[in-house]
Amino acid sequence: MTIRELARLRLLNDRLAETEHRLRERIAACASAPAEVVVKVEAYDDHSGRLLAFETRGAGRREGAPLAPPLADMRGCALFIDLHRHLNFDWDALLDVDRVHAEISVAPHRDARARA
Repeated sequence: MTIRELARLRLLNDRLAETEHRLRERIAACASAPAEVVVKVEAYDDHSGRLLAFETRGAGRREGAPLAPPLADMRGCALFIDLHRHLNFDWDALLDVDRVHAEISVAPHRDARARA
């Protein structure tokens, strides 16, 4: 990978980490009691449209993790890692991501609904 491509991947991780931070804030504001949180994520390529969509239950609560080479010197945020996994661990496909949209769905845990 070129230095420019590596820089783009690092920037994408930084942008997704900021999104994840905002998601955590929104989840905390919406879920005062234990809740099931689902984040629907859509990734877009500005040239061809939507690349993929997936749901994750850990984006707002999981910590990042070390990445594989060529980014082994940094930690990826949970959204970056999920996106990389859903793109079959293809760094080049990850370079096609221009925009990401995340939508939160919060529902009380089943135990909490049963008691109410």
